[in-house]
Amino acid sequence: MAPLALSSAVAMAFLGSRGQTTAEMGRPLFLTEPWARQLGKHVIKLPFQNSLWHHPQHPFQPAYLAALAESFKTTARPLDNPDGSERNPLNAWVESATQKRIPVLFGSGALNDATRLVLVSSVTFSSPWECPFQLKPVTNPSGRVTQDPFMHLKGNLGFMGNELFQLLEAPCQGNAMSVCFMLPRERAGLSRITQGLDAKKFAGWVKEIKVAPVEVSLPRFQVGSKLDLADALRSMGLSRAFTAGQADFSAMSSSPELAMSRVLNQTAVEVTEAGVQASAVTAVVFAATPYVTDRVASNQPDHPFQFFVRDRQSSAILAMGRGEQPHS
Repeated sequence: MAPLALSSAVAMAFLGSRGQTTAEMGRPLFLTEPWARQLGKHVIKLPFQNSLWHHPQHPFQPAYLAALAESFKTTARPLDNPDGSERNPLNAWVESATQKRIPVLFGSGALNDATRLVLVSSVTFSSPWECPFQLKPVTNPSGRVTQDPFMHLKGNLGFMGNELFQLLEAPCQGNAMSVCFMLPRERAGLSRITQGLDAKKFAGWVKEIKVAPVEVSLPRFQVGSKLDLADALRSMGLSRAFTAGQADFSAMSSSPELAMSRVLNQTAVEVTEAGVQASAVTAVVFAATPYVTDRVASNQPDHPFQFFVRDRQSSAILAMGRGEQPHS
């Protein structure tokens, strides 16, 4: 999942809301108009890119387009995809913004005649480690040497631990960003640790991290996820924003039928001995009338440890997920 890109894209939608829809979006997501505008200016020094794609015949408020251009540096682009194929300008923009790590955000038919607006936020990060890892063969508990060598490091890293898990922080070059690895002490203990995990709890653990001498072996991994978060946002209280006739987005358009229909969140993360590469994108889709689409399922398998790519100064999380440990 990509919390940072999600916050940015939803903030763009929030600036177009009014009335009860504004209140409904603001409460669970802690959104205010000044905060949303400030987020658009990206006080976090990461390469954000934002774009706005609109139906050529659908009128949008000039003041809204100007506000996004000022705060989020967006350029209004026509949503031109008459055949509904994957080969469309929006997917091409995402592929370029994520340095080809996410080539397709919208599958065939995902953009159709009902689509009126798509707000997209993307962030990409790539860096070597501050303390380089070395590749080293590892013997698993059964006595077999794993097919793929592990990343091995013996040195000083950020560390905290308790009876359930160890949290290891590996800084990226320059120390502005890092990757935190949450390593459960029990092989099947990750679900117990992550149950009820939220930003406040994670920030509390991070505050306990101290630099300490460690020796650690970690698998290289490449993971991604593709989620439609519409149902999750509805369950948080944003039902009005997704309901045509009830949603009030009059700050962006005079159409009373305009409502959010999908919130796609996609990530691609690769961690190797050389460093970390992470790309994330979120798209908030608005339709003139509600319509049923297939859910986008996560392609993340069940992994035994958790990771977080984070900005160390602000504690903002660029990407998070589970890494796979090979068993062979």
